Amino acid sequence: MKKKISILLCLLLLLPLNLQPAFAARTSSHHVKTVKFNKNKKKQKTNKTKRKYKKAKKSKSSQKINKSWIKTISKNSYVTLNRNTHFYSSKNHQLKNKAKKKAGFRIYYVRFGKQIYYATKSKKWLRATDTHGSVRYHTGNNIMIITTNKKGRVTYSSYTPVSATTLRVKHNAYVYNNRGMLNKGTVKVIKKGRGVKAYSLHVLNGKKFYLTNYGWLKAANLTKTKK
Repeated sequence: MKKKISILLCLLLLLPLNLQPAFAARTSSHHVKTVKFNKNKKKQKTNKTKRKYKKAKKSKSSQKINKSWIKTISKNSYVTLNRNTHFYSSKNHQLKNKAKKKAGFRIYYVRFGKQIYYATKSKKWLRATDTHGSVRYHTGNNIMIITTNKKGRVTYSSYTPVSATTLRVKHNAYVYNNRGMLNKGTVKVIKKGRGVKAYSLHVLNGKKFYLTNYGWLKAANLTKTKK
């Protein structure tokens, strides 16, 4: 009996030692699983943020150009703000972000409605009356110029581009300003027979004018030089 009891005691002492590796294996495998689960969670989060970023990027770049928008000659279209003003959307909704007074913008599109709006490179819109400067765009063979002054007054003029040509004054001709009017107190006269260089033909106040090296001269006062 004593031998049996001693054998049983030995077995009892040995049992926890035999069970310990199995328990350790279980805990370690459970730990690995939890780590894998955490990694998956992180991946899901990063994928969501990537999708959100892509959607935001698409919404910014997906502003379609409407047929009613007129493309400008951007290198010659530049305006400066007369006051602090809001930007507008393509549907004339006022945006939160503002543009500061005296800030300058190159203009890429024009659209007409109840008001004239100019689009910047980022396709944010400004009211023409809030700016001063000039914007040019093609209409057939002519070029239209929209000009605004510091009070927001809008004027229009058009011209036909021509290569620089030499013309002769038929009879004494007055020099006009870019609105087709004489400058009071500083009226200049170009005498008959003088040669002038003409750069472009404009229509101002319903009459044709040449932009020359002396200023604006009526087309009716000029003639082509004989070769």
